[in-house]
Amino acid sequence: MRKIILLVFFLVVFFYNGYVFVSSHAQDKEPISADEILSNFENEPTINETIAMAIEYAEVYPEKIEKWRRKASYKALFPKVSFGLDYGKSDTYEIYTSSSSSYWTYGPEDETEGWDLNFSWDLSDLIWNESQTSIDVRSKLMVQLRGYIVNEITRTYFERRTFQIELLMDPPGNLPLLLRKQLRIQELTACLDGLTGSRFSRAIKEND
Repeated sequence: MRKIILLVFFLVVFFYNGYVFVSSHAQDKEPISADEILSNFENEPTINETIAMAIEYAEVYPEKIEKWRRKASYKALFPKVSFGLDYGKSDTYEIYTSSSSSYWTYGPEDETEGWDLNFSWDLSDLIWNESQTSIDVRSKLMVQLRGYIVNEITRTYFERRTFQIELLMDPPGNLPLLLRKQLRIQELTACLDGLTGSRFSRAIKEND
């Protein structure tokens, strides 16, 4: 009986010390930080870089409007040019009459030629011209399009990143579910390429 009690005692002490060792070792190990997880995607463009790619591809950057306005302001410096050309031709006839007879004579042909070149400036265009109205309309449309692109890129980018982190942290053991998530990532990547003219995937390949 005493031997059994001693054996049980030694087993309890052994397993208790092993549990304490494992627990203390687990506590000493630092948990994975968010920065460590995100570092797995350092070869991919950031959200700001991806938005810049899309804006460049769609040509909806603000500098384009500024360039249009600057060119429109130069309109007043260039004159309106008009050119005219005149040509005329006439015949001369003279008729003579008397009490006994009448006759007529044919004179020389009369030809006239002329041309003119006119330059005119509308100085009011220095302040405002009709092109500004068209630019204002296109500017509003461009702002709306740029806002749509930014929203679409942001939503797609972070949805894709969420799926990537899920596969990295907790890959599903179910094969069909794993395939669905991988195909969803490929679909979102294709959307980003469509909005950036394939610049997104090209940047990833260049950074690998």
